[in-house]
Amino acid sequence: MLREGVIMDVVNAEQARITEESGAVAVMALECVTADIRAEGGVARMSDPGLIKEIKKVVTIPVMAKARIGHFSICAPLELVKVTKQLEHLPVIDFAARGVATPADATLMMQMGCDGVFVGSDIFKSAVPAARERVILKAVTHYNDSQIIAEVSCNLGDSMAGLNLSDK
Repeated sequence: MLREGVIMDVVNAEQARITEESGAVAVMALECVTADIRAEGGVARMSDPGLIKEIKKVVTIPVMAKARIGHFSICAPLELVKVTKQLEHLPVIDFAARGVATPADATLMMQMGCDGVFVGSDIFKSAVPAARERVILKAVTHYNDSQIIAEVSCNLGDSMAGLNLSDK
C-alpha cells in the first residue's frame, strides 16, 4: 500500500525522475500544470499514452494517470482488478490533495488521519523543487516529530506559486 507516502503530479519524465529520487511513492502523469489549466479556464484531460510510457521508462514507482469518460477501457488497471477480486474487498486509502505546499501542510493532513498527500506539479515552479519535495516527504514520514518538522521547515526559499484569488 501507499500509506504514509507522497504522490507527486509531474508533466514530464525528468520531473518524475526527480520525484522518485526524492522518495515519493508514486507519480501522477499530467499533460500540463493544473494551475495553468485552471488559469486558462480549461479542464484537465487524459494524458497522452506516450507521456505515460516515457515516464514509466525512467521510474520504478507507480505511474498514475487520469482517465476521462470514454477512456475507461484503455486505462483499466486489469492486474489491480484481479487482485481486488482475489481479496474479495477493495482497500481504501485516503490521500489529501490541493494546497499541500509546505511541511506544515503535510504534517497537518497526516495528523488529521490521512494516509498520505498529493503534491501538485506547481512545486516545480519553486526555485528548488527537489529540496521542497524532500522536506514534504520527510514531513509525511515524521509527522509526529515536532523537532524534525521544525528543522525541515527552515530555509525553504520562495513559496510555491499559488492562485491569485483577486483574479477571479
